[in-house]
Formats: sequence, structure tokens, C-alpha cells
Amino acid sequence: MRFYSVALCLFGFCIAVSSKAQGTVKSPATPAQAPRLVGYYFGKKARSGFDLRTAPVEKLTELIYSNVRPNEDGTCALVHPDVDETNFEILRSIHASHPDLHLLLSVGGAPPSRFFSRIASTTALRRKFAESCVELALKNGFDGLDIDWEYPVNDGIPGNAIRSKDRRNFVLLLKTTRSVLNRRMGRKHGLLTAATTAYWNHLPDLALSEITRYLDWFNVMAYDLSDMNPQSASHASSLFAWRKTPNQKPEAQALANADAAVAWYLSHGVPAKKIVLGVPFYGTVWTGVSKIDHGLFQSYTGRMGQDDGVPFRTIHDELGSYTRFWDEKAQAAWLYGPNGTMISYEDQQALTAKVRYVRRNGLGGIMFWEISEDDEDFDLLNTLYAEMRSKYGADQVRTEINNAR
Repeated sequence: MRFYSVALCLFGFCIAVSSKAQGTVKSPATPAQAPRLVGYYFGKKARSGFDLRTAPVEKLTELIYSNVRPNEDGTCALVHPDVDETNFEILRSIHASHPDLHLLLSVGGAPPSRFFSRIASTTALRRKFAESCVELALKNGFDGLDIDWEYPVNDGIPGNAIRSKDRRNFVLLLKTTRSVLNRRMGRKHGLLTAATTAYWNHLPDLALSEITRYLDWFNVMAYDLSDMNPQSASHASSLFAWRKTPNQKPEAQALANADAAVAWYLSHGVPAKKIVLGVPFYGTVWTGVSKIDHGLFQSYTGRMGQDDGVPFRTIHDELGSYTRFWDEKAQAAWLYGPNGTMISYEDQQALTAKVRYVRRNGLGGIMFWEISEDDEDFDLLNTLYAEMRSKYGADQVRTEINNAR
């Protein structure tokens, strides 16, 4: 991020870009000085044959299991009981072997966010939610919760309820959850995080300066950003702004990138150490893309998003049939290949740039979705870990984070 203070406004959406947050508030824990490496694991949709026990989880500081859902009555329930209970046993075994690895339980996600708005709207349901979710987490050996409401106030998938008061109610939901977590954990600090948006049209719906009081950090989902520019194939998780071309929305060109999202969080009261930058371990795919500029910012005939996207392991195995390109301005990679197929994805060069960005700007770390989508050799995870270790030894990372807690 370049350090200056200006206001970028497009269609009523403004970012005050600054090298410093405009204010800080009392935190539940002193921010760590070393970057976190946070990985999600989606147990139900893990790749065939994937065994988490063989993954290098010791390279992570936190592992987040996805997901459980909030019911209409405020209780927390398993989404996939056929695999969740088995996975919980595996996680307990991993925790016993790696006691410094913190485990968090993710509550929500896209479809399971249906009742968040209702639950957050009343004191009784907020309390029931907090008690139920904390109980579910603690009895299964987790160190805390990650709240994934997609999304307060507007949008989300069809059927997810929204209210104009969601912005304020989300603060109250987190406040209640933090209170219950503190009480239940006693002298041990329970972790509370949230998976939050990087979309320009969702960011104003988060009362960040208030939310940050109750969270240990934000897992900022700086991916699927090509959704802001649906008419052409573009970068899904670029670090910086795209170059200007005629066939893209101005707000997407300027704001569909990690740097713009980080600037928003900083300018709205979130300390840098509480921003954990999210990266995808999957590719976004367009088909029938014009060969002009190797497909970048061109029209297309078909598209696959996150749910139908391509895991990095598949991309890695099929690289030979594609040509790889690098956007120096956006610091992003893409592939163009057979039958006009374009794939926006993260590779080692893109991830290295992001880790260096995190370190340069004093951010809290890197998060990724999700570990089973890496290749067989865990090249993406190893790239993140190696780049972090270039400054911090593995033991130092864990020591600093544990001391901060």
C-alpha cells in the first residue's frame, strides 16, 4: 500500500486511504507482532481422499473448521453431521499433537446465513445464539468461534433475510458472543473472529470501529472480487487496482482489490494487526473468452464461481495446456488456454507479493480458503509459510502470538 491520505469516491462510495487507522479501541487481546497464517478446512467438501492428519497443519497458527449453522431459534447446529462428528474427532487428535495450533469453529457461510438477521435482532436470540455456539465449540475442543454472516443489511443468496438494522445488530451479536465466550473460557482467552467482506458495496454495512472492540481479528475475504465486474473476465483476487479498460465498471477497476479493502478497514478504525488478508486456493473460470489480451477484461459466454470453481490442485495438474500471464499493475496471475478458457487464480508469485504486502503494512497475517484445495505437495501453503519464515522463525511466530494472548 502506498502511504498517503486522500478520498476516493465512486458512486457515493468513498475510501479515505491512509497509512494509519483513524482510531483504535480497547481490544480483547493485545495484537500479535508476528503474522498469523490462518487456514480454513471445509470438511464436507474436502477433496476425495484428503486426510487432514497428513496435512502440514503445524505450519498454521490457526485452523478454522467450516461450518455449523445458526437455526431460526438461535441455536447452533451441525450442517453435515455425517462428517462433522468424525472431523471433530480428527481435530481433537490434531490439537493433542499440536497444542499451539488454535482451532476455531466457523458459524455461518453463504447458505447457513439465512437466520442471522433474525437472531441478531433481539436480545434473547442473541444470547441464545452465543450460549449455544460457544457450548458447541467448547465441548468439541475448539478455542473459539469465527462468525461468517454473508451478509448484513444487503445481498447474500436468495432466501437469506436482511434488515436495515443489521449493521447495528451485528455489533450487538458480537458483543454478546464475546461476553459469553469470556465467561465460559475463564482465565484462558477465547478467540472470536469474523469472516468479513472486501466488496465495495458491502463495506459500508459494517460498523467496523465498533466491531473491532470484540474481535481478535477480521478474516477479510479478498477474493471473488471479479463479481464486481460481471460483464467481463477479470481478476478475482488482485492485490492492487486493475488497469483501466473500456469494458469494466469504474468502481470495480478501482476497488475490486485487496489494497482498497485494507484501506477501508484502516480508515474506519480497525488496527492493522487485526486485518488478516484472505486469499483463495481455487480459481475462477470463464469460458468462451476472446483471445484479445489473452482473455483479460474480455467478454465471455460461460462462468464458474467459487462453488463450481477449480481447486488449485486441478490447476496445478493441468498447467501444461494453458499459458500463464502476470499483471504487474494488479500483482495477479491468470491462465488462458484451450477453447478460450481463462482462469484467475493464486500462484506462488501472487502469494509471495501478498505476504510481503502484509509484512510491509504491519497487517495481522494471511488467511486462505481452503486447505484441501491445495495441490498434493501443499505448494501454496508452503509458499505462504516460507515467505513468513523469511522474517520470523516458526518458533518465534508462535511464541510472539502466544505471548500476545
